[in-house]
Amino acid sequence: MQYHNEQYWQLAADIEAGTFTYRYVLNGLPEKESRTITIEPDLTVMDIWISPSAPETVWLTAPFTQVFFRQETTVADASGSCTFKVRAPLLPAGESVYLTGNVPALGGWDTQKAIRMSFGADGYFTAYVDIPPFTALEYKYLHQQHYEAGGNRRMDVPAGKTVIHDDFTRFLRTPWKGAGVAVPVFSLRSERGFGTGEFADIPLLADWAASTGQCLVQLLPVNDTIIDYSWKDSYPYAAISAYALHPLYMHLPAVGALPDAYEAQRVELNKAPQLDYETVIRWKMHYLRLLFEDFKPDAAFQAWAQEQAHWLEPYAAFCAERDKAGQPLFYAFTQYHLHLQLSAAVKYAHAKGVAIKGDLPIGVYRHGVDALTSPELFNMSAQAGAPPDDFAEKGQNWSFPTYNWQQMEASGYTWWTHRLRHMAQYFSAYRIDHILGLFRIWQIPLQQQEGIFGYFEPAIPFSEEELRQWGIPFSRQRYCQPYTADDPADVLFFEPAPDTFHPRFGMQHTRSFKALEPAVQERLLMLCDHFFYHRHNNLWEQEALRKLPALLQATDMLVCGEDLGMVPHCVPGVMQQLGILSLEIARMPKQAGQTLADIPYLSVTSASTHDMSTLREWFKGDAAIVLRQHLLSPAMLCIFQLQDWLALDSGLPHLRPEDERINDPAVTPWYWRYRMPLTLEALNSREGLRKKIRSLIDESGRLVN
Repeated sequence: MQYHNEQYWQLAADIEAGTFTYRYVLNGLPEKESRTITIEPDLTVMDIWISPSAPETVWLTAPFTQVFFRQETTVADASGSCTFKVRAPLLPAGESVYLTGNVPALGGWDTQKAIRMSFGADGYFTAYVDIPPFTALEYKYLHQQHYEAGGNRRMDVPAGKTVIHDDFTRFLRTPWKGAGVAVPVFSLRSERGFGTGEFADIPLLADWAASTGQCLVQLLPVNDTIIDYSWKDSYPYAAISAYALHPLYMHLPAVGALPDAYEAQRVELNKAPQLDYETVIRWKMHYLRLLFEDFKPDAAFQAWAQEQAHWLEPYAAFCAERDKAGQPLFYAFTQYHLHLQLSAAVKYAHAKGVAIKGDLPIGVYRHGVDALTSPELFNMSAQAGAPPDDFAEKGQNWSFPTYNWQQMEASGYTWWTHRLRHMAQYFSAYRIDHILGLFRIWQIPLQQQEGIFGYFEPAIPFSEEELRQWGIPFSRQRYCQPYTADDPADVLFFEPAPDTFHPRFGMQHTRSFKALEPAVQERLLMLCDHFFYHRHNNLWEQEALRKLPALLQATDMLVCGEDLGMVPHCVPGVMQQLGILSLEIARMPKQAGQTLADIPYLSVTSASTHDMSTLREWFKGDAAIVLRQHLLSPAMLCIFQLQDWLALDSGLPHLRPEDERINDPAVTPWYWRYRMPLTLEALNSREGLRKKIRSLIDESGRLVN
């Protein structure tokens, strides 16, 4: 586009008549949403750039437009020389925007004669008005007879048809804030449960959330992780399919009639204080096979199966081969009913004003469907993990293959966009697990078990010549071989490819380092600081800006990033630029001296995560003190683990604090088996707890329901 003046850039183009969809790009960063117009002769389009980082842009995501502030579409007379379009985020359902201005067609500034705008499926309030060409137009938007803030909007009306895309109405408002609860589906307990939480339990949780003033339920991944039916399959982040749902979450009675033995078995399993994964999944699959015997595919199933065939067919074939029994149709039947049950649960939650937030794992199971059907998208010779941090002093090895990002980009990131659009059937928001992995990943050689043997990819490793320029008396034997025979990690550098040397993370703690001369130690410490905290900032920023926009544009879900651990300097800026909410944990401040009062608005705050000890384990005082501090923070969303909300009620049947922890990243493998200590029905009857939570949310300005 050509620079016109301080206010406008312009472009004149010949475009064939019809529907035209376009998007603006500023410094390589595209708008999140595309725009669509109908091309007519002599058409002038006047747009305003909408920054992805603007809070108003975040307020246009699915939780706001589909759940909290859902507007019904209306039809307007589409005649008129000028089309005015504007967004009005956070406008209560059923309320309207009006347009007035300095010409008779707009009421001549008489608010009683202002034009009521219609709300369209495109999310804009729209008005069609005849205004003579060359008019020096001034106008404003109104809500409930009140003008928007700021000066008049101005435009010299051109000849022909004109479309004015204004950005947002300027009605005065305080930044929207909400509260929610985080809990894995398997942790839910209901009176009708089968030893685990199920999708059918989500409505009971939504009832409780809505009654307490919460507006969001955050879940862990719900994908199928069945490898061999052992308890190790309880790990929810090793999905065997990026699409398939886990049979663990099926409510069997909703599928069909069950034998008499089911009820007694259900009652016994539901008494368990923790999830007995192996027993529950074995019996659920047994009963599903019995129910499948009466299954006759109907038109609805066939239409769904055809629509989902791109992932359903390879998944069903994979499961049939894994189990060495049954037919692929059984697994399609199972997925169909899981889809129906989760869809019904989400619909119910939305009717209660509660959005459901999902979780996007950073990896997939190495021998799962995605890696088998699209091996070109993965680096099977490497493993993904995380460097040593507060969670795990030896680092983490998740065993996932790393991504072949060059191939992902060459394919237009279609694997990611299809995956996210599938998620959007159920979720209004999602958490990107380990978003740092989209900047760089901690890559571990396939033959290694511990995360300490990893290095960053992509990276700018040192050559032997550069090491010498740093004043390092380098030799492979001394710096790359174990200094002590009994500790293979007692090295200073890794050399994954010839003449590419990566400093070993935490080398200062090795015996090899401690045996060096002090002057060499000092130079190595300077080199490590440069390598880990400065050398790659530009590279990693560009990596993220290549990948993340494609993910964000795939859906209108609200995106939150789990950005804990060793956070590169470039991460906060990129996330803010793209409108991705950060995760802020008071126990893990990202800057020295940072308090909850300092965290950004575009963030999620919590007292703990599923990878940490819960509130009752680390804080021995009144839980309300900590929860109130978080609720009063600037963060847009305050989401507490269910265990932390329950800490407000000393009269509940609590587990030992250490048994409330869902996962310990330092222990691999870990049995994911936490269950809430009371049923959801009982929780909904705890009037005192309900009032206490609602009061805390209300006094913090986060009450939505």
